[in-house]
Amino acid sequence: MSWTIHKEAANVAHLRVPYRRSEDWRFYVLASADRHIDHSLSDLELQYRHLKEARRNNWPVIDVGDLFCAMQGKRDPRSSRRALLDLLNQREEYMDALVDYAHECLSPYSKQLALLGLGNHELSALRNNETALLSRIAKRLNDDGSPAVLGGYQGWVRLMFQAEGKSKESQSVNIRYTHGGGGGAPVTKGVIQTNRRAVVCPDANIFLAGHTHEQWMVPLARLRVNDRGAEYQDQQLHLQIPSYKDEVTGQTDGFAVEKQHLPKPKGAWWLRFWFDPREKKIKYDAMLAQ
Repeated sequence: MSWTIHKEAANVAHLRVPYRRSEDWRFYVLASADRHIDHSLSDLELQYRHLKEARRNNWPVIDVGDLFCAMQGKRDPRSSRRALLDLLNQREEYMDALVDYAHECLSPYSKQLALLGLGNHELSALRNNETALLSRIAKRLNDDGSPAVLGGYQGWVRLMFQAEGKSKESQSVNIRYTHGGGGGAPVTKGVIQTNRRAVVCPDANIFLAGHTHEQWMVPLARLRVNDRGAEYQDQQLHLQIPSYKDEVTGQTDGFAVEKQHLPKPKGAWWLRFWFDPREKKIKYDAMLAQ
């Protein structure tokens, strides 16, 4: 029995996962963002390493935007010839070439892709070139048999854990995701956003954000009251997801160098879930995917 995903509403997806009531049971989700898969400085080797691990263990991938860079077209003021891959430079139809290239890169891992969220780069391509890159690649991958659903710039993924052999015994973990925004906050790294997000999204167990290419984890302890009137503590986990692109290391010029951007980490996060037999509940944390 494997995991499945479907859209419950425009901004809510349900990821159904069977689990064993055993302390050795584990389940992982790869949470990624800002792949910029078509940029010459995107680390495809690192991306493939993580995707291969997900495929080997049949774990899903949640990606929260900027799968594409899509900045190297002739009419984009941000374009750079050096950032344009040679194989994309061979074709006049730039946007079509992006979809073909992303499909070639991702099709071997299509069955692990659970959700593809929008980023500002996809929205920029839609506004300026009137093409929905993410919808197009999702359709291509679905045709290959991928379960991937199209997410928004923000939304929810509810992990619905169903105990094997017990049709009525289930637990859920709510993931709130946003591609994110802002300029990166070089000193605070955007950590101040955690308390604001906690207030706005009290039902989230895990909060995922991308866009700034930073990487950090902040667990927020919360006091709650259950249906029996007893106080208890839980944890809301805030994760900033880095990029797979590095525009600083080894570079002598270029936009990021000219703007004096700081070096940023590369990678993603593994969300880890397990069953605690003492408390009889699903617990979770996160591990660096490097």
